[in-house]
Amino acid sequence: MNEFDETEEYENLPEEFGGPSKRAKITWKILRVVGWAIFCTVLGILFNRMCSTANDPKSVSTITPNDKLVSVYQNGELNAYTQNLDQFTTEYTNYGYFAITSALIIPDAEQVQLVFRYNVSTLEKLVKDYPDHFKNTPNGSEDLFDVTLVKVIDLTPDNPDDNNTAEKLKYERYFPTSSTKDSTSRHRYERFVFDGINCDDAIEVYVSIYYKGDLDYEKDDYGSVQIYTSDPEKIRRKYILSSADKKAIDAFIADKLK
Repeated sequence: MNEFDETEEYENLPEEFGGPSKRAKITWKILRVVGWAIFCTVLGILFNRMCSTANDPKSVSTITPNDKLVSVYQNGELNAYTQNLDQFTTEYTNYGYFAITSALIIPDAEQVQLVFRYNVSTLEKLVKDYPDHFKNTPNGSEDLFDVTLVKVIDLTPDNPDDNNTAEKLKYERYFPTSSTKDSTSRHRYERFVFDGINCDDAIEVYVSIYYKGDLDYEKDDYGSVQIYTSDPEKIRRKYILSSADKKAIDAFIADKLK
């Protein structure tokens, strides 16, 4: 007889033969119901959090067409790739503040598309970091963060050992040509398109994030996330256009023909 059978036998044992009292039986049933309710609630919350974290809204997860991208698409296959790099800020002062949930590099179009995301809890940290700038915690509907790309070029490619010397490196900053915003109860999203950037001659490309109330490119950025490296050990993964991507491109082309 297993432990469950023994417990069930004890519960069914009459009180006069040493079984639980009627009140004890009722209490035990209530506790079991409450326990299962708590378990299911916690499981539901965790599942919801996993789903909301794993999936970006369709409005920002779908590729953003523009003239340059469509021109490449119409002339043949649209070659694009991603790299498996850290998706979020990892410095001690900004750990987990921001994430880049998708970074798509499209060489033939000289274009990068990326999805910038932050949790609403980041806004509380922003207020703590800039207490003189806020009376209340913002809700994220405001345009709070400046997002650009920084491309790092090795000026002495024959000597990679000097890449930790600023004088041997060149930094180019790129500004977005368009963006699309969306939000959920827990996250704020923005999809950015950067045109005119060729990663082939870069040793690194990273997303540079500043709080707009303290925007000074001479200062250290508020956060940064690497989206490209020339390190051969970092595998490039070919990006396959989804059906939603193709529909967005076809709709853009159709709109141009009107």
